[in-house]
Amino acid sequence: MDTKFIESRRRLLGELLDLVLPAEAVDTRYTGARGFEARYGLRQAPTRVRLRLLDPELAIRGLTDLAVPVEELARLDLAAHRHLCVPDPRGEPGAAPPERLTHEEAATFAELQAGDAKAGPLRLEQERIGMGWAEGRIRGSRWYYQL
Repeated sequence: MDTKFIESRRRLLGELLDLVLPAEAVDTRYTGARGFEARYGLRQAPTRVRLRLLDPELAIRGLTDLAVPVEELARLDLAAHRHLCVPDPRGEPGAAPPERLTHEEAATFAELQAGDAKAGPLRLEQERIGMGWAEGRIRGSRWYYQL
């Protein structure tokens, strides 16, 4: 079915689907137009992050305005920092993620848990993060306040 057809008729389709689908097929935690796909188990469009590279030297083959799925961006970031990862000695995938993670952090945590075929689950070793790199990130954050 054409997605444009569904998008322009979500309200009507929602009313009809609520009538004809069995109760266990409808996730009632989701409502309204924004929750339509999740309510009826339809595939959702990926959440995207828009990146605007203001420094021309950072352009990627001339591209300075990009929209990237969050999951792909999280994989790219982890791949760039793979040298900071070691096999998790517990070797048990599926640990519960820490509370209060952002969506991007949760995606990175899931990727670490998935690990790789040889090493299994991975762990990010904070001891391998250079102090200069960490200081630069802290000073550049909006929460940094110098007395």
